[in-house]
Amino acid sequence: MRVRDWRYVLLVLVLVGISLTVGAQQTPTSFQPAKVVTLGFQTLDDMTIDLATNVLYIVGCSGDKGFLAKYDTDLDLKRQISWDRTPYRVVVDSKSFVYVIMEDRKLLKFNPTNLEVVDEAVMEPLEEKSGCSGCMGTYEMGITANDDIYVFRYHGAGKPLCGRLRITRYNTDLEPQGSTSWDIEEGTLRSAGMAVDPTSSDVYVSGQIRKGDELCYFLKRFDGQLNKKQERDCLNSMSGTISGGGPQLAEPHMVADSGFVYIATYGKLPSGRGLDIWLEKFNSELSSAGCSSWGWQDPEADIAKGIAIDTATQDVYVVGVRILRGMLVIKYDNNVQPLWSKAWKVWGGRGSIPEAVVIDSSSNVYVGGDGFIFKL
Repeated sequence: MRVRDWRYVLLVLVLVGISLTVGAQQTPTSFQPAKVVTLGFQTLDDMTIDLATNVLYIVGCSGDKGFLAKYDTDLDLKRQISWDRTPYRVVVDSKSFVYVIMEDRKLLKFNPTNLEVVDEAVMEPLEEKSGCSGCMGTYEMGITANDDIYVFRYHGAGKPLCGRLRITRYNTDLEPQGSTSWDIEEGTLRSAGMAVDPTSSDVYVSGQIRKGDELCYFLKRFDGQLNKKQERDCLNSMSGTISGGGPQLAEPHMVADSGFVYIATYGKLPSGRGLDIWLEKFNSELSSAGCSSWGWQDPEADIAKGIAIDTATQDVYVVGVRILRGMLVIKYDNNVQPLWSKAWKVWGGRGSIPEAVVIDSSSNVYVGGDGFIFKL
């Protein structure tokens, strides 16, 4: 079972078993997508958009078979390829070449016209720490305006003192240009994520560590050469205890642009109310530049699943799910205050959970999930 599948099962089991209190903040506007496209595979792993051409690229899988699909902005399928390996993440460079991380540590480069492989490399293994075995983990990938590609990998999630994390920088010839790694020396790594600022080339990594009854979010900033520039071990607004406030079950969903990083999670408010979506903005010094929470009107759980920024307006979009009810799209301004929220009240288990959101050059919003994609 892959990491995301394991988290999904755990999430549903936990949320069904907890009792949430009433006290939500907003009622979203209902919507029905004008066009919903069924993907040719079951699981969506990642989605990106080439802003130069407004072409969408989606990676996913069905069983052990992986897929890379290319769509235009009318959501017409232009090309799709498959192979016998699972893909994890996808990015596009300034010349529209497509890069995909595979489960076998391969980094592939594709021609954007025919999706043929033009280059490939095998990434250095991330060895498990001594005494740790069978660790879970995952990949993240980001790219700068200068086409520096950053691959983030971690493993050891859920096992005390087993957490190990690494960032590696590649050029467009898939040659490694340097890396940095570190271990979790205290506590249990529960989740982690990465965002790359395309304008400044700064790299941000955040994650959640459990130390006894404390849940602590860390945030680190590296420059483009992967020198650590700033670090905060326990973010006050995002950390808490098992019985108190702060996000408790959440993996961070991150995006960075123009010297700021935005982190979407979910968790309890200090008042003890049920799970809400949290969004916080940090500057390059890792000081908070704004924070807000969002919740629906009834005692359910609102879960953040993806985040994107409109580079033209600096508005931020978060997609999420209302467990057992439907999916959410929330638009925030640059100060992370909600501008509007929309809900598509459909629930069909995995098939109605959004996993990614992207924005094109005309500020159109595209949402993808397991087995579907639609344009808002």
